[in-house]
Amino acid sequence: MSWFETRRINKNVRNLVSLDPQCQTIIERIENSYGLQRKQLGLRNLSNYFFIDMLEQAFEKADLKLSSEITVLDVGTGKWDYASFLLDFLVCWKRARIVHLEGVEFHRKKNRRSVEQKAKDCELNIYWDDIMNLSKKERYDIVFVNHMLSGPSHCKDWGVPYHPASQFFSHLQSLGKQNSLIIITAYYWAGESAIINCISEQSKLANFDYKPSVGKTLESFLYGYIGFHNNSICVAKAPYLDLQSSIQYDESKEKWDRILGGLSFVK
Repeated sequence: MSWFETRRINKNVRNLVSLDPQCQTIIERIENSYGLQRKQLGLRNLSNYFFIDMLEQAFEKADLKLSSEITVLDVGTGKWDYASFLLDFLVCWKRARIVHLEGVEFHRKKNRRSVEQKAKDCELNIYWDDIMNLSKKERYDIVFVNHMLSGPSHCKDWGVPYHPASQFFSHLQSLGKQNSLIIITAYYWAGESAIINCISEQSKLANFDYKPSVGKTLESFLYGYIGFHNNSICVAKAPYLDLQSSIQYDESKEKWDRILGGLSFVK
């Protein structure tokens, strides 16, 4: 997308938001609650507001009570455009706290400039590696897994390593402290949200589907230009891996299947 096209779309975003009272309410509430300073409302940070709205709902449903100092890992940062939003949210949720936010990202060449600038601005740590090589055992209070779960074919297309779900979540669990939290957000496309079936039902504190509460016109614009999809979000407390079942990716269906007692189903 050219610079001129992006500028035109950003202008449309601002115009549509100004005409959508539901969206205005979300933005104003989040800015007032978490001290966020709006710069210029455009393609990137509009979706960040919905991301925080989704997390706020998840934290409320899970009735989370965070301690006065926490260490958090964000797995698969991409360009980390949402870093300051996530940090401010965690710092201000219910009461002020100290937050040590760290990220891990595989695509250093593609994302280095953006991520390192965000890390510098917000005083964050970034690890450039495959998550499976991270060996910070029992370090984190919260592990975020945001929109990075997919099957082998998509991982190949994106140039990232594929890891079976059981290995992936087992490793994440080892990175967390005792009674740590994992927060998973997953898109519905390509059956991505079915990966949440790998999480033990007993450990889930909240699990629901999220769709932005906005008017029809802005909703169409979100899905058409921003690529904002319906999400499934899960908050779970360690130990959260469901050892009674396994989950695998069916290439023919391009969906995750959970295998339990010889039966297979897709969420």
